[in-house]
Amino acid sequence: MASYHASSDREHKHWFMASMQNTRKAVLPVHTQAERDLFRSLMETEPSFSPRSGGPCWNDAVIKWNEYAEKTDGVYYKLVEHLKVYSSKWNSLLHVKEALSLTSNARQPLTKLIHDPSRSSNVPPVLPTIPHPLRVELGQLEGGTVTRDSTRPLDTANLNHAMASRYFPDSTLLRAPSVALEMRRSVVEPETHQAQIGQTTRRRRTCRKCALPDCKGKRAVVDCRNKCQDCGEFQCRGRNSRKLHLTCREGWD
Repeated sequence: MASYHASSDREHKHWFMASMQNTRKAVLPVHTQAERDLFRSLMETEPSFSPRSGGPCWNDAVIKWNEYAEKTDGVYYKLVEHLKVYSSKWNSLLHVKEALSLTSNARQPLTKLIHDPSRSSNVPPVLPTIPHPLRVELGQLEGGTVTRDSTRPLDTANLNHAMASRYFPDSTLLRAPSVALEMRRSVVEPETHQAQIGQTTRRRRTCRKCALPDCKGKRAVVDCRNKCQDCGEFQCRGRNSRKLHLTCREGWD
C-alpha cells in the first residue's frame, strides 16, 4: 500500500478516510461493482485466489489485489480479512446459482404455471359503473302521515326543553348518588369506631413467669430475673404459654 500524499491524493474518493489511514486509497470492504468484477476475474485467473489444491493463499492474494487497486478506478485497498469475508459471501452465492442451475428443468413447469396469462381470466370483472347509494323508489307512504317539507318552522320551545333535559339531568338523579354515599357512611363509621375501641382496649403483654408488663421475660422467659408469680422461685420456668390459666406446677404436668 502506498502512503497518503495530500497534494495528489485529495482528488480520490474517500480521501479523508485515506488520510486518517495514511494510505493512497482508503482501506474498505468490497462494496463497488468494479471490485466485485475484479474479484470474479481473479478467482478465474489468479492462482493465489483459486489454487489447484487447498484454499486461497490470502497473503499473496491481498498483495495482488492492492496492485490492481493502484491502477484501477473504483477499486480500493483491502486487508486479508476483507477478502476472506467477501470470499465466503461469494461462495454462498455461487452455491445458490449452482442449485438454481441444477433445478432449472424441474422449476420450468411451475414457472410457466405461475406466469400463465390465462390465469387472469379468473379475476372478477371490473364494474362498468360506479355504484351509487341505494334509493327507495317504491313502497313509500302517501298522504299526510309523512311530512317531507324541510322548510317547516321548528318548535324552538320544545327543542330547547329537549336539549336542556339531555345535557342537564334532573336534580333528583343527581341526589341519588349522594343518598347512597350517606347510607354507606352510616354503615362504615360504626364499624370503624368499634375497631378503634377494640384496638385501644387491647390487653398489654406480660411475662408468663412474673406477670409484670415491663419485664424482659415477656419476649423470652430466660430473660426474666424476677420471682415466679406462683411458686416464688427464681429458677422457675413460669406458666405454660398454652395453659396460662393454670399455675406453673399444674400447667407443665
